[in-house]
Amino acid sequence: MGNVFYQFQGDYKQQLIDHVRLLSYLVNKSNTTYAQRMLKVTDLTDAYIAQTGTRPESAQLDRLSDLVMFSDLRDKNPHKSTQGEYPILSHKQLDRRRFGGRGNDTNMIGETSLEKAEHVGVDGRDYRYPNRRERTIDELIYVDATAKIRNEERSLQYKKDTAAGKLVRYNLHDTNGELTEPFVKCRSIKYRAVPEYYR
Repeated sequence: MGNVFYQFQGDYKQQLIDHVRLLSYLVNKSNTTYAQRMLKVTDLTDAYIAQTGTRPESAQLDRLSDLVMFSDLRDKNPHKSTQGEYPILSHKQLDRRRFGGRGNDTNMIGETSLEKAEHVGVDGRDYRYPNRRERTIDELIYVDATAKIRNEERSLQYKKDTAAGKLVRYNLHDTNGELTEPFVKCRSIKYRAVPEYYR
């Protein structure tokens, strides 16, 4: 007929929540064994089913199962999965294992998520299909603005480089084949040999 300590009448769902909360508080404050916790949870669920004719909600069953595995889930050892044969990870440890992240109470910087290693082979190469990421609107605006600035700079430099310079006339026959000083400085050909036909 269930444990007489637990009475469920009226708003029995809220009463179950209160009983689970009280049981969690007592387990947290006392030093209980796995068998003792299992006995308490069994008494509570049996009394609930016997008096209400329905099963507890999944959220409360999840909290009760966490109570049964209280000592395993409370173990914050970051190397739990390597030291035990069948380790039971807490929600935080499981999330850290799946998605990566930092351990608050450990000196570890966190684990690499399994998703990141999903496509990496034993040779260290990433075998994912190389999909290029699309640029955001801000990135596209920035690229367009810098491209315009660069095009303006290039066009100005090109105009300077291709603009006609000052026309200087001279005749090599007048200078006996010697190159004029501005021409020598400009082209760095001061020490080149003057061709024979200019002499």
